[in-house]
Amino acid sequence: MAIYIEDIDYLSMAAGPVIEHGAIRIEGQKIVSIGACKAEPGDEILSGRNKLAMPGLVNSHNHAAMVLLRGYADDLPLMQWLHEKIFPAEARLTGEDIYWGTLLAHLEMIKGGTTAYADMYFFLEESIWAMEESGIRAALAMGATDGDGRGDEKLAANIKLHQEFDGHLDGRLKIMLGPHAPYTCSESYLRKNVEVSLEHDIPIHIHIAETENEMEIIAKEKGMRVVPYLDQIGLFDAKVLAAHMVHVNEEEMDLLQGKSVGLSIATQSEMKLASGIAPVAAYLKKGLTVGLSTDGASSNNDLDMWEEMRTTSFLQKVALMDSTALSPYDTLTMGTLGSAKAMAMAQEVGTLETGKKADIILVDLQQPHFCPRTDLVSHLVHCGKAADVDTVILDGKILMEKRELRTIDEEKILYEAERRARVLLNL
Repeated sequence: MAIYIEDIDYLSMAAGPVIEHGAIRIEGQKIVSIGACKAEPGDEILSGRNKLAMPGLVNSHNHAAMVLLRGYADDLPLMQWLHEKIFPAEARLTGEDIYWGTLLAHLEMIKGGTTAYADMYFFLEESIWAMEESGIRAALAMGATDGDGRGDEKLAANIKLHQEFDGHLDGRLKIMLGPHAPYTCSESYLRKNVEVSLEHDIPIHIHIAETENEMEIIAKEKGMRVVPYLDQIGLFDAKVLAAHMVHVNEEEMDLLQGKSVGLSIATQSEMKLASGIAPVAAYLKKGLTVGLSTDGASSNNDLDMWEEMRTTSFLQKVALMDSTALSPYDTLTMGTLGSAKAMAMAQEVGTLETGKKADIILVDLQQPHFCPRTDLVSHLVHCGKAADVDTVILDGKILMEKRELRTIDEEKILYEAERRARVLLNL
C-alpha cells in the first residue's frame, strides 16, 4: 500500500528553504513524488496539518546496547571510565543482554526521530535480530582489539558477518569493520583491517583523536600525532567513519581533504568525559564530511540527536567566541545528510528526494517552543525536542504514528532492559 502525506510543510535538506503546503507520496520503500503531487486510489492518507516533514535524523556513532549502562560510572575521565568500569561490565554481557539493550536503544531512537545509526559493539547477530524487529536502519561493526590475542579471530568473524548479512533486511543493514582505536589496536592489526577493507570494500568504523591521553600514547609509541600515524599506515586509503576527531590541527585537516573519511562528532559525550571540543566549524570550512552522533548512552547519557544538534551549535559559538559559527541549516545538515554521508548511506537517505528511501519524520509544530514560526530551521535546531516527533516512516513503513509505536512492544522492552541491567550491575 502506498502512503500519501497531504498538506505538509517539508524541509528536503537537498536544497532550499521549508516548502509550505506540499505533499509526499511513498510507494514501497521509496519516495515517488514530492511537492505538488496527488493521492491515488487506495493510498493510506496521513494528514500533515501543523506538522513538518524532514529526513529522519542519523546518529553516526553509537554503542547501542550501552543503554544498559546508562548512569553507571558517571563523572570519570575516559581511560579510567573504560578500563576500570566499562570494560569489566561489558565482559559480563550476554547475547540476550545485547538483544534487549539494543531494542531499548531502538525504542529511544525511533521515538526521538532517529531512523539510522552506526554502531560498534559485540554480538552483532543479536543486534541484527533487534533491527529486524524494530524496523530501524543501521551500519553495524564488531568492536575489536587484538591485545587479547584474538584479533584475527574477531576480524574473520567481522568478514563473515559482512558476507552473510550486508544488504539484508531489505537493504536496511550494512556491515562495517570495527577496530576500536589506535591506542587499543596494534599497528599490524590496523594494517590488516585496512587490507580487508580495501579487498572487500568494507568501510571502517573507528575512534580517532578522542582525548589528549590518546595523543600522548601515540606520540610516545610512534613519535607522531594520531592522524599522521594513521595516514602513514594507510588507514585513510580505505573508507573510514572516524568517531570524535577532537584533537586535530589544520595541517591534519588538509591531509584529510580528498580522502573517503566521514567525521562523527559526539559533542555531549566529549563534554561529559572532558575529552575536548572538536573543531567542527573548521572542518566544515575545509569541506570535510561531518556528521553528528550521541555515542553510547553510558557517556552521554541519552540518544537524543535534537540535544546533540543544539549543544554542538552553542558550544562552537562559545568556543570560537563567534555567534555566527554554525548556522542552523549547517547544524541540521550534520544531523541528517552529513551523518548519512559519513556512513556511506547518502545515496539512499539523508534528504527527501524522489527515488530515495522513505525515511521521513513528521514533527508536530503545535508546540509553544515553535511559536511564533519565524524560522523553522532555527527552531528545529535550537528548540526542537525528541517528544516533538509525531510520526516516523522508515523504508516506507510507519514505525510510529501519533507517538504510538507499531513494530515493538515498549512496555516489554522497558521491563526486560531494567531487569537485565539490575543483574548486570548488581543493583
